[in-house]
Amino acid sequence: GWDTHGLPIENKMLAELKMTKDDLDQVTLRKEAAKYALKQIEIQKGQFEQMQLFTDMKEKYVTLDKNFEVGQLELFKKMALDGIAYKGLKPVYWSPSSESALAEAEVEYQDHVSPQVIVAFKVVKGNAAVAEGDNILIMTTTPWTLPANSGVAVGKDFDYAFVSANNKTFIIASELVESVATLAKWEEFNIVKTVKGSDLVGVEYRRPILREKTAPVILGHHVTTDAGTGLVHMAPLFGEDDYLIGKDNNLEMIMHVDSKGYLTEEAGKYAGLFYGKEGNIEIGKFLDAEGDLLSLKFLKHSYPHDWRTHQPVIYRGVPQWFVNINSIKDQILAALKDVKSNPDWGVSRMEKMIAGRTEWTISRQRTWGVPIIVFYDAEGNPVIKEELFDHVIKLVSEHGSDIWWEKTTDELLPESYRGKNFTREMDIMDVWFDSGSSSIAVKPDGNDGPFDMYLEGSDQYRGWFNSSLINSVVYRGVA
Repeated sequence: GWDTHGLPIENKMLAELKMTKDDLDQVTLRKEAAKYALKQIEIQKGQFEQMQLFTDMKEKYVTLDKNFEVGQLELFKKMALDGIAYKGLKPVYWSPSSESALAEAEVEYQDHVSPQVIVAFKVVKGNAAVAEGDNILIMTTTPWTLPANSGVAVGKDFDYAFVSANNKTFIIASELVESVATLAKWEEFNIVKTVKGSDLVGVEYRRPILREKTAPVILGHHVTTDAGTGLVHMAPLFGEDDYLIGKDNNLEMIMHVDSKGYLTEEAGKYAGLFYGKEGNIEIGKFLDAEGDLLSLKFLKHSYPHDWRTHQPVIYRGVPQWFVNINSIKDQILAALKDVKSNPDWGVSRMEKMIAGRTEWTISRQRTWGVPIIVFYDAEGNPVIKEELFDHVIKLVSEHGSDIWWEKTTDELLPESYRGKNFTREMDIMDVWFDSGSSSIAVKPDGNDGPFDMYLEGSDQYRGWFNSSLINSVVYRGVA
């Protein structure tokens, strides 16, 4: 069998044509990618025959085949109708180099050097404990996220010291005063008073970059005193905890980074800069000139990278399609109990991986793949109806999935839904969703799964084994 969708094939095809994805319309890109994939299959098939593989090569599966796609779309239909697949906004791994969301399985960790800065946020509205003009101190390794700052989180029961240094008052978690003083190179400082984190809540400060706006101090469950300052800069669309706490506290959600990693108009005068190096340098210079940069050092640490391009990834909040692993986790773990693996630690490794997963991001912002066949009504809400899925699946069974790009939205809809200003989803499915559908879409010798054996390398515990297990349990209740 051959997996034929996804970024590696799209990129190879474009490289051979000496083009970028922006040089081709979507239908042409898909047809060229299909042509390239089918050519590679013939080459590999010939190599297998030379190696005298024990098969007559008559029966094979190819994920771009319309019959395979129909099986995959039937699975997605069931997930959507059962409420397991849903669209939501939350920060996900985003690869600027691939211009797409990534699943956890597509992220690898490599050493990376980041600037670690301590920045002062000036209080503009105090309370009984905090005076106007005092300074909240935060530490971050992502200065480029500061234009999106809309809150600072503190720990409810932590002690916070008011430290006098260089004719200013700084607020820091008591346990971290010494380490911050060292980093900020304070020759002299003294602690004026100490309060609880709860006493700081409700104070407002001037935002560090978009200074015409203020933002509040709130409570955060993720604040620690292991390192940093004990006060956490919140950019809700750039971190999972930030997002959850931001939502609970109605913090402003600012997205100032585009799909390629460049800062947008939301970043004010920094629009057009690449988020990492350029954004960090210019934002750092501004904070330094304003007297708000107390410390800058460079930190070598393990950081997530795109496993295909080997470039850094970021957390970025954009609407995506997810499979809710939490809702089916118990069923998946129960199904694993009937699985034997060789070596036998394979099952326990899978159990740990599934136990740690909450959601699976299944949408990708590309063109070469199986479409997420969802329509949206005039208000932009997904219309999850069996008759719509069945209508599109029938079209795909006749014409293949290119039809999703070849026809207008109204032409893809049943007649009774036309003329209502519907739109359609243009994201494709994660290639792991494709390959993880193979036990459903492939019927060797007419046999319907589940199957006796699944054979692959040990790198597939987080890949094919993982997605196949999830999809099979959703579809038929067993591994």
